[in-house]
Formats: sequence, C-alpha cells, structure tokens
Amino acid sequence: MNKLTSILSKIAATLNIDTPDKKGAHNIVGKWKALTYTEKLYENDKLINEDDFSYNGDNAFSMVFKKNGNFIQNEHSKDIQNNSLEKTTKKGTYALEGDKVILTYGSVHDDKNVIALLYTINENKLTTVNDYKQKDIDDVYHHVSTRTFIKE
Repeated sequence: MNKLTSILSKIAATLNIDTPDKKGAHNIVGKWKALTYTEKLYENDKLINEDDFSYNGDNAFSMVFKKNGNFIQNEHSKDIQNNSLEKTTKKGTYALEGDKVILTYGSVHDDKNVIALLYTINENKLTTVNDYKQKDIDDVYHHVSTRTFIKE
C-alpha cells in the first residue's frame, strides 16, 4: 500500500494537484480574522517609521481562502471625524508556492496587482510577512509588515 501512495503522490506532484501532503494546501482554506499588524519602513537601512497595532471592534481585517483558489479580503475601519464605518472588499486568486502565498487582486495579472507573502500556519494561527525593497533615485526603501490571524 505504501508503494501505491508513493506513486499517487508523485503523479499528483507532477500534475501540480493539491494533496494533503503539500504544505498548507488545505490548512489555509477557510476564514482568517486578523489579530495584529506590525509595519516597519527603512530608508537606506535606517528605521524611519514603525507601526504596531491590534485589531478591535473599530478596525477589522479578514481573509477568506476558498478551495477553488479564490480569496476575499475584507477590511473595515472607523472614521472618527465622520463617525462612520469605512468598508472595503477585494477579491482575487491565490496560489501556494513553497512558503509563499501569491495573491492576485482582481482579474488583471500585472506586477501591480500581485503580492507574494511569506506565510506560516501553526495550528489555527496564520502569520503573513510582506517584505520588499523599492529604489527611488538615490534611496532604497525597505518595507516589512507582519500580520497575524486566527482561524474562525
């Protein structure tokens, strides 16, 4: 029976079929509610800005990953000046590549709509890290943000 399982796993890997053995393939499916968010911005390797906050009733962020490869991102925040709630919903597709989840927002597949996040799942906790550098004339900006989620 082990030989049959091995053969089927090799066929699935060759055809790029999700199997329970693929890291996180089935674990990421579901609704994830964000708990915390940390963001650091560096200019030429010097920390110039740092934000760290927890989500609460006034601010919320969630991701829903579906089995069919689609995702829904929901965010709402309270506008204190207008005493109103601002809501945004974004949709797209996702793919898992090693330790990265690749999010493609909307239906346009260009570099501006694609984000690659490092991710880890530990039991019912998802952590994503967005880490990229951007050059602007003489300066190099390095952005690192980490968001932690709990599975609902």
